[in-house]
Amino acid sequence: METVRPHTLDTGAPSDGTMSVSCRTFPADRTAPRAAAAWLRGVSTGLSSSRLTDAELCMDELVTNVVRHAWTDADSGPRFVTVRIDRVGAEVEITVEDAGRPFDPKAEPLAPIAQSLEDALPGGRGLLLVRSIASRVTYQRSQGVNRTTIAFPADGSPGA
Repeated sequence: METVRPHTLDTGAPSDGTMSVSCRTFPADRTAPRAAAAWLRGVSTGLSSSRLTDAELCMDELVTNVVRHAWTDADSGPRFVTVRIDRVGAEVEITVEDAGRPFDPKAEPLAPIAQSLEDALPGGRGLLLVRSIASRVTYQRSQGVNRTTIAFPADGSPGA
């Protein structure tokens, strides 16, 4: 069951030109990716159907990475992942926030592309997917919080 908590990782109100669409916090467990995807599909984001599918895929990957890698087994205390949707000009931004270990998905080296099926290893392609699909990926760490933002052209904007 999904736990809804007030948004506690936000550092303040959205900056000028930003319209907050929705925000939700989920327990950082194996249910988080599916719960976040279901929530995203229910929000009026301003994305076309195909862009919403792209956004859902990328968000799912980022939330999955938080659940699997943000904390070690030795880390104690509550674990949450927050997803925020904002409209910024002609784009829809989806920000995934966690208070786990620092991790910049833009700086992480991508796994090499296998030259054959025999050389291919499972996993390790999610960041490639996110970087390839999202029109923009940014990362910030502030006050112990990771913030990864992915952006997509809003419906009706150039590039949508």
